[in-house]
Amino acid sequence: MATRNIKYGNDFFKTLEKSAPDIFFEITYWDVWIAILLDKHFDNKWDDLINHLYKKHSHYCRYNCESMIAQINHLREELSDKGLNPTDIIVDLDDDFLKKQETKAKKKVIELSFQDKEKSKWMHYTPRKIFFEDALQGNWDIFPINPQKLTEALRKKFKKKTHYSKGQTFALEEKLASYIEKNERKATLPKLFALYRAFLTVILENMDNIDDSYGEIGDLSISVFEKYLELDWRQLPIDAKGYFADVIKYVIWEDYGLTDDVYPSMFNELTKSEIKETELLLQTEREKLIKYHLTYQAENALTMLGTLYAKNYLFDKFIPIAKEMGSREWKRILVLSEAAEIKEEYEIALSVFDVATKESGNHTEFLRKEYAKLKSRITKKNKVKL
Repeated sequence: MATRNIKYGNDFFKTLEKSAPDIFFEITYWDVWIAILLDKHFDNKWDDLINHLYKKHSHYCRYNCESMIAQINHLREELSDKGLNPTDIIVDLDDDFLKKQETKAKKKVIELSFQDKEKSKWMHYTPRKIFFEDALQGNWDIFPINPQKLTEALRKKFKKKTHYSKGQTFALEEKLASYIEKNERKATLPKLFALYRAFLTVILENMDNIDDSYGEIGDLSISVFEKYLELDWRQLPIDAKGYFADVIKYVIWEDYGLTDDVYPSMFNELTKSEIKETELLLQTEREKLIKYHLTYQAENALTMLGTLYAKNYLFDKFIPIAKEMGSREWKRILVLSEAAEIKEEYEIALSVFDVATKESGNHTEFLRKEYAKLKSRITKKNKVKL
């Protein structure tokens, strides 16, 4: 019986050689399949192929979809750096081979029908993974005491590869809280920064393995985050850019509601230069996340930007950002409107609702009701003044 010659994505196909200048480029079957699809179905337009994948696959396929797009973007960058295009990969291939590989390309690339062992290193190390790891500890070189050693000690408090049931969280919380309390005693300010920051990272690394239905770990995490933000970073040799970049990335990628009600306090009492620096950081992060279709995290960055404006009463920013927010979420619109109402900027408070409800979203009706309530409150206040 003949042995089937199965080819996987990572298998070597050929070395692409060109002269003037000399180019030697190892091609895998992933590269061949992507090049065929670009040539036959997408007019060699990379973004059209990428957008097709995003539109075709649901949220539940996002990891495989992001893996494939990472491979596509890697090939795109490699070819661009070498002055090549996708047709250079397939130009000398015969029609019968191309026809067979086109079928495989549709299955592997378009339908995302591939095994984990077929993934390239770029498919494993996607933008989501890169940005998440950066949020965990990418900015630790700013700290006078690097949190790494404390992180390693805290990791040892968790059992390896074990899921914690909700009943087991009481003992885990006691173990973690005891470690924090012990290290807080007589700790210097740099030590406290390192201790709390290490804890925040380790919690985020482990939350997927914890059934925190009783809220034990969540409450402890919120408490530690509150303590962290209460520390005066200005007393350390840390600049605003380094400090806020670290916290902003952490909050954007924290996905369990452990920072939502706490992080706004970090925008209190900022100088004009600190506001400007923080605004730029959030805008830059959001643009990066949008570029890689990390929509949920990009929305988090937009919400944080609105909170920054609200906390500092930057009224000229309210209406433009409310328009960007639309009615996809409701709370961040209320934050803006309430800030304007507090300062009796009633026209802005109403306009925030007006522009948000004109954009698409799932909370339009709720926001319209809040708009009506606000209008009623304003009318009553004006009558009292008269």
